[in-house]
Amino acid sequence: MVVLTRRSMVSPTNAVLTGLAVTDLLVMVEYIPYTMHQYVWHGRPLASRYSWGWAVFVLFHAHFAQVFHTISIWLTVTLAVWRYIAIAFPQNNTTWCSMQRTRTVIVAAFFCSLFCNISNYLNFTISKLEHQGQTLYIVGFSDLAQAHGGLMKSINFWIYAVILKLLPCGALTGLSFALIQELLRAAKRRTQLMKGNSLVRGTDPGRQADRVTKMLLAILVLFLASEVPQGILGLLTVIPDSGFFPCYQKLGEIMDMLVLFNSAINFLLYCSMSQQFRETFSSLFKPCCVSVMTIRTPRYTPSWKAVPSTDPALKVNNTSITHV
Repeated sequence: MVVLTRRSMVSPTNAVLTGLAVTDLLVMVEYIPYTMHQYVWHGRPLASRYSWGWAVFVLFHAHFAQVFHTISIWLTVTLAVWRYIAIAFPQNNTTWCSMQRTRTVIVAAFFCSLFCNISNYLNFTISKLEHQGQTLYIVGFSDLAQAHGGLMKSINFWIYAVILKLLPCGALTGLSFALIQELLRAAKRRTQLMKGNSLVRGTDPGRQADRVTKMLLAILVLFLASEVPQGILGLLTVIPDSGFFPCYQKLGEIMDMLVLFNSAINFLLYCSMSQQFRETFSSLFKPCCVSVMTIRTPRYTPSWKAVPSTDPALKVNNTSITHV
């Protein structure tokens, strides 16, 4: 986020990337206390583990992670659309993908994600459970979700599978193929323009654009790898008598790991495929790291010193290396 918001990096594409960085950061950071509660702190009493406060947090986690991951999904779609316009319609790129429109799209993605998850808010609630004389609080399906044969539950899974997963995955797949085709056409045009022209031979003004596009394609491929299985499994869950709901519950951790991996790997893609990102990152953080290392590293005092030599055979510029 620090690198992408530098003045030299400001652009509509980088604004969307900054929004992606913010949402990915929030999803990963919020997952840390949930992981500690769910998988690490097992030695606590049941009353402490299933307290009212932790139940509220688990419910918050379910909604928070879903909303901000949905924002990340639609920002990824926006990123692909913006990049396609830049490659296919460069003459209209400044007008169609202006900074003002980019900010509007980012804000719209936030509010649309809040709206699309309304069924998720209604689907879960905190329930009280008496166990061995202790009052426990757990997060489960609400009465509304289970009423009318689980109609709200089915609606929630349809929205989750189709609107939040498979629809953006289908859009990204089409945009990915379109981006690849436009990239190949642009490379072919540059090759023809540069062929036989000695003034521009050895230079490639579109190389940076190619690197950025390939970086975005890598992001899209990772996105599809993590989201398509979730969409298909969610869709199979709503099929009557399919028996996929227990499977969905058991695979929840794996799907969460895929989402977190997808969120974390983007930084490595920025570094490996964007020279401008690497240069800006280096200029920002390398001087700081070097100064810290200089302060923390003790000054090295050698066990030898250069002194005048008395042996002509050992003289080099009237000095020799003599151990003290």
